[in-house]
Amino acid sequence: MTFDDLKNLVQNSRCYRVFDANFYVSHKDLVDLVELARISSSARNTQPLRYKIVDKNPQKLEIFTPLRWASNLSWNGPSIHEMPSAFIVVCKDTNLEEFAVVDAGIAMQNIMLGLKAKGLDGCMLASIDKQKYKEVLELPQDIEPMFAVAIGKATQKIEMIESIDTKYYRNENKAHIVPKLPLSEVLL
Repeated sequence: MTFDDLKNLVQNSRCYRVFDANFYVSHKDLVDLVELARISSSARNTQPLRYKIVDKNPQKLEIFTPLRWASNLSWNGPSIHEMPSAFIVVCKDTNLEEFAVVDAGIAMQNIMLGLKAKGLDGCMLASIDKQKYKEVLELPQDIEPMFAVAIGKATQKIEMIESIDTKYYRNENKAHIVPKLPLSEVLL
């Protein structure tokens, strides 16, 4: 893989929020994605993360329903007919949580890159109902949900632009516009 190949993969790995609810993602693909997360770097190599694959109803619907999507938009999120095919819920072992949030960011980015490599799409979600997820997923006492990654085949278009204003929005064609600061603004 060249640097340009990697840059292209990263540029195309966006957080999609509208999916084809009828698209099937194999359980094997989901396990492959968890494997990418498992072999990711871990601060102090504590490996505090655990993963729960949710790809069947009614559990999938119980994960989907309380989610809050795209807080910058005045939008209630995707309808049930636009929901993702599956979720990977990223959890932490509370006995090993010192750097769990750092590890979760690394692991979720690797999942997102893996999705693009498999021709799939995803969205990293922090606005989850952690208590409900703990109950629905029947997690042990020392395992707590942190994030969810929605997985499927996107039906929306995303465009990345350079801008000083970083608030994302939908344009007149309903494309999701993702502004990124120019390199000159982030390179000190």
